[in-house]
Amino acid sequence: MGNVSIETPIVVICKLISSQRLCRPSSKHRGYWHGHYANPAILNSPNLTFEIDDANQDWTFPSDSFDFIHIRFLLGCISDWYAFYKEAFRCTKPGGWLEHQEVDPIWRSDTPFPEDSPLGQLNKVYPEAGRKSGRSFTLYADNVQQKCMEAAGFVDIQVMDIKVPFGNWPENKQQKELGIVTKAVTLADLTASLPLKFQNQALSTDILVISHQTNNR
Repeated sequence: MGNVSIETPIVVICKLISSQRLCRPSSKHRGYWHGHYANPAILNSPNLTFEIDDANQDWTFPSDSFDFIHIRFLLGCISDWYAFYKEAFRCTKPGGWLEHQEVDPIWRSDTPFPEDSPLGQLNKVYPEAGRKSGRSFTLYADNVQQKCMEAAGFVDIQVMDIKVPFGNWPENKQQKELGIVTKAVTLADLTASLPLKFQNQALSTDILVISHQTNNR
């Protein structure tokens, strides 16, 4: 089936985009952490705090709160991106920066996947799930980040599209290392879903097939 990259041999596309509000240094840093990924017990810097909130609601932070806001991997989570960026703009200090990194969940390869293959089917699942849930997964394809940043009022918008390889196929040493790490993380993430087999055996079987297809690349 050819090499794997998330744009081609398999590849994934990441979009890293930053924009500025038209910094004063701050000795107080606030971590806005998503879900259970943070462990404040081990991140005990005296000038660091963690707060959990719902980014789909009006943000509880005062206006002009942050010199820098970093957002990552929220595809499928936000119901209104225009409102989300409006709140981000409000909370960014004048002269401050917003950075948002997302990944396109569509797998790509130099050799197209058959539509009835596990990965071919998976490529249809994310867009459909976004349509049904009202929380889009197609941020990259729809250029959501840049459009919503502009609408919110951000300026000096800088866009970087990054093709991320999957597996050890690249000849370039750095790209090969990136591909190996990406593959390991992706397969571990699939494996983490296997306990669902106790709730849905068919889903577990699909995950195993997808894992087998990606592992053979």
